[in-house]
Amino acid sequence: MSPTEPRPTPRHENIVRAGREIARGLNHDHVGVEHLFLAIVRDPHSLPTQVLASSGVHIADLERNLPAIMDSDSYKGIPGQGD
Repeated sequence: MSPTEPRPTPRHENIVRAGREIARGLNHDHVGVEHLFLAIVRDPHSLPTQVLASSGVHIADLERNLPAIMDSDSYKGIPGQGD
């Protein structure tokens, strides 16, 4: 018997879709782990979100700050801006 490829769960599909929407909303031409991370953080039922929240991380702060950072010149790689 050969091992089968793991199948994505519905939650996985939703996170990937949400990551694409986040990237599109920020006018990014790619979907990176930062977009997926934000999508995960926005899912209150995800294990990572629950762990972060139980560790004292303010999820609302992450949701607010991550897009702002992703919109910054230093994130976009514009030299001399925000370095």
